Amino acid sequence: MKEYKRETVSKIISLVNKNILLPDIQRPFVWDEQQVYKLFDSLMRGYPISTFLFWDLTIEQLEATEEKENLRIKMYKFVDSNEKDNEEELNRDRDTYSLVLDGQQRLTSLFIALKGTWRKKIRRATVTQELYFDTLSGCNEDEDGILYKFQFLDKTNGFNKIETEDSDHSLAVWVSVKQIYEKDIGAAQKRKDFVADIIKSDDRLTDFSAPIDNNIDLFNDVLKEDGVINYFPEDETDYEKVLDIFVRTNAGGTKLGYSDLLFSKIKLRWTDARDKFKELSDSINKHNFDFDTDFLLKTCLTIFSTKSEEVRYSVSNLSDTLIDKIVSQWDLITRATQRTVGLLETFLITDKKQLPSYNALIPIIYWHFKAQRKEYRQESYIDSKDIGTIRVWLTKALLSGAFSGQSDTTLYKCKDAIDNSGTVTFPALNIQQNIKRSMEVTEESFDSITYKSKESYLFLSLCYKMAINFQPITKGNLPEQDHIFSRDELQKAGVPSEKINSIYNIRYVTANDNRSKSNTPFSEWMKCLSEKNKKDVVFKTHLIPDGYLSADRFDEFLLARKNELLKQIEY
Repeated sequence: MKEYKRETVSKIISLVNKNILLPDIQRPFVWDEQQVYKLFDSLMRGYPISTFLFWDLTIEQLEATEEKENLRIKMYKFVDSNEKDNEEELNRDRDTYSLVLDGQQRLTSLFIALKGTWRKKIRRATVTQELYFDTLSGCNEDEDGILYKFQFLDKTNGFNKIETEDSDHSLAVWVSVKQIYEKDIGAAQKRKDFVADIIKSDDRLTDFSAPIDNNIDLFNDVLKEDGVINYFPEDETDYEKVLDIFVRTNAGGTKLGYSDLLFSKIKLRWTDARDKFKELSDSINKHNFDFDTDFLLKTCLTIFSTKSEEVRYSVSNLSDTLIDKIVSQWDLITRATQRTVGLLETFLITDKKQLPSYNALIPIIYWHFKAQRKEYRQESYIDSKDIGTIRVWLTKALLSGAFSGQSDTTLYKCKDAIDNSGTVTFPALNIQQNIKRSMEVTEESFDSITYKSKESYLFLSLCYKMAINFQPITKGNLPEQDHIFSRDELQKAGVPSEKINSIYNIRYVTANDNRSKSNTPFSEWMKCLSEKNKKDVVFKTHLIPDGYLSADRFDEFLLARKNELLKQIEY
């Protein structure tokens, strides 16, 4: 019976992008900084970091499997930066390979920390960082439960950085993790010389040589001496069985969605799937949207479904026949998706916050797919009517929440309505009748919209006639939601939170304006505006009714502003 093997971090990292690679069924690196920090804290504390699963095979087995299955098993390199994409490994000059089926995120984190860099936007600049270890940590946990502190810092700090904590004036001695990893400091004297280089950088460190030495000794052992990597070497050569192992192993993960697992089956039969899906998602995410594999896969399932059950994320729904259809009609799928997302800019929906349901776009994509529409002609009455019908339908679908709940059933009913409509323009009425769900937007539905709720951004955008710039040049001009009567003032007056957060008490302002107003009471804020001769402009812009100065008339204010906002709603 096969058994788990143990190896040091150093040994495993030395084989990454040589013998240790990623199979095509893996997804991109998605961990954030905090997850990396917790991983290293766990290693320092001697906690298990779970097991790894490697698919071990010789080059002869790899080639034999490819010939038997009539496919090419693509292998990808680990990224050495969080902003990079995995590149295919085209060379096959190794006798044996280990392809990581489980543990990619952990192993990539280790590789970036020990061999690569972390890229992060700070203000408007992108800074290249490396991982540092606070060699004076390890005595007390912080509020996040971290005992040994690690942090990505600007790589220009070099060997180390000394900081003073503001709260208790304690020192933090950050030392480059790469330096500890790359130096031969296993022997006591070599480590002593290494610590001496740290101590001499700041006179305040004279009395801290012992704890710094102990922590560096512990960290060096964790990386180079202790067998902390436990992995199972799977030698199965049947690719279908390997895929099943991958699905079973990863299905319990919190980050790996079920659609990711299903996508693995597509990649098994379509070797270009990774690139094709990425090309499409990149092309429709030019604005601040987050269309991902989930969305594209759900679109494909809907397009080719023959009953509502076939819209679900299910391995049984991804038959070889369906995958062949996706491959053969990918150009049409791409064109229909791009055409639909392109309409959003026409509708002045330019940010993901204004799009509370991505699924609401899928019926429109199917309409474009079925019609094989290449472009809209400005001079065409039919085309103009089609765009107008789609805009109204989409707005109602988004505001009414028609695609919440059992969206798979709703999506299939939309497809069925389109198939049986026989109309030359988008069959909005047929769809509404078929899904048997109200898409009417009433005052009651507006009343349920609250501060930062899914529908709030689109609702306010409509009230502001879509005159909101979600892509300003400077971050300070980003639109934010602001309470007209501040929460602080209303809470002190005993107003319940559901009224405080009513959409009728919310306006759009820039981030800078939001901070400057802060918790200023309404009457003081209005007085300040009057002194600067800005009151009339601000009240007109934000549809604020006049005459309500204090919180004791807040109910009257809400009703008056509701009337002002609803006068503006047009779609």
